Amino acid sequence: MLVHFLGARAEVWMLSETSYDTKCYPAHTIYQKIEPEAVENLLGFHAVTGCDTVSLFAGHGKKSRLAVFLQHPELLKGVGRDGAIPEVEQFVCHLYGAPDVRQTDATCQWQVQQTQEELVSWSRKQTVS
Repeated sequence: MLVHFLGARAEVWMLSETSYDTKCYPAHTIYQKIEPEAVENLLGFHAVTGCDTVSLFAGHGKKSRLAVFLQHPELLKGVGRDGAIPEVEQFVCHLYGAPDVRQTDATCQWQVQQTQEELVSWSRKQTVS
């Protein structure tokens, strides 16, 4: 998020540490490799997929969510500013393999129902564990 606000003006390093390993990543270099539209919409991506108050998408980790975002950053353009519910729905449908939400409302409705069922199933498994 810092890179989103500072852009190319700053050299930003991210420290990633586990009990086994410590790595430093040059966030400013990653910033330079991302398309400008994706950089502009990083906050929307973070709000929909990665902030502390958002549940996860069942079956989709950070890498798959990022891959869809980098392919379609325009879908999260209005998040947090002017509302973009249809675009966010389309982003979620891309995650679950229904790339053209405009096919029919029934198709998207089916995808949303499938996603809800997957989330409920995942949630039950986590509760039992």
